[in-house]
Amino acid sequence: KSEQAMTTDINWIKRMPLEEFLQIANPVERVILVDPAWKGSKNSGAGDSAAIAVVGMESVGVLTNRYVLDLVHSNLLGLQEGIENIFSLMLKWETASVCPEEHVGYTFRAVLEDEARKRGVFLNLIDPKTKNQQKPNRILAFVKQAQAGNVWLVDSCSDPEPFLCEFADFPQLDHDDALDAISYSC
Repeated sequence: KSEQAMTTDINWIKRMPLEEFLQIANPVERVILVDPAWKGSKNSGAGDSAAIAVVGMESVGVLTNRYVLDLVHSNLLGLQEGIENIFSLMLKWETASVCPEEHVGYTFRAVLEDEARKRGVFLNLIDPKTKNQQKPNRILAFVKQAQAGNVWLVDSCSDPEPFLCEFADFPQLDHDDALDAISYSC
């Protein structure tokens, strides 16, 4: 198949109980990936949703396994609610690493940094390596990782349906916010 004609198989996303994830011997870096289409922002609107995903990444030789641990997805999520969710997920998953999508510029990053200072919380803001790639290319890179058997959905994920539906519909997506946020793990 050509890359443009590639379709997905939902069975590429393997399932894993949280207990099994917690038994992984290799270090797993947990990162919060954010597609900040906050309610009222210029990129929110019909169909656009904010997505906050927690993904664990495990290096195994030259491969990286990705574990989708949690997901918050809503087209009603405002900026302050999004920030509250991010800090709640940081505490829940014991991570300081947050990778916001770049399209909102530095304003959101500055708000996050200011909020971290107010709370006395260390924040490790990460620039996405794929920020210069177009969305379909980012998603395709993630889809190829799933096809190769390197993606798991951990049963701790509170709202997996947006991700699973978007993955199953690729490349004919009406909405792609959850899948796009998770694709930043590539």
